[in-house]
Amino acid sequence: SGAEHSAGAVGSTVAVPPDPPTDEPRPPRVFGLENAGARIIIRAITDSWVEIRDASGALLLTRVLRVGDAYRVPDRSGLSLVTGNAGGLEFIVDDEPVPALGPIGSVRRNVSLDPALLKSGQAYIQ
Repeated sequence: SGAEHSAGAVGSTVAVPPDPPTDEPRPPRVFGLENAGARIIIRAITDSWVEIRDASGALLLTRVLRVGDAYRVPDRSGLSLVTGNAGGLEFIVDDEPVPALGPIGSVRRNVSLDPALLKSGQAYIQ
C-alpha cells in the first residue's frame, strides 16, 4: 500500500493535431525607402506599433513594425512619434545607435524625431 495511482492517467492524452504550417518567415521590410538622406532609422527589435506625424499633425506612418523591420524617417523638422513599445525600437541616427526611449512595453507619446535630441537622450520628456 502507500503507492496511489490516479485512474485514467495512462492513455488519457488526447492527440492534438500539429499546428498548420505557417508561411515561411518573411524577410524584414524597410519602409520609407523614398526618404533619401534619412538621418534617423527606426528598427524593430520586437514587434512594436509606431505612429509618426509631421509638424502639422499629418500622419506619415502608422503600423506595427515586425522584428527586423525598419523605417527611414524623412529628414524634416517637427516630426513626432508615438509608440506602444518604446523598448522594442532601436533608433539609429547618422549611423550610430542612440539611447533607448524606455523599457519594453512602455508607451511613449510626443517623442521628438530630432537627431540632436535623440542623440542626447532628450527626445522624450515626461
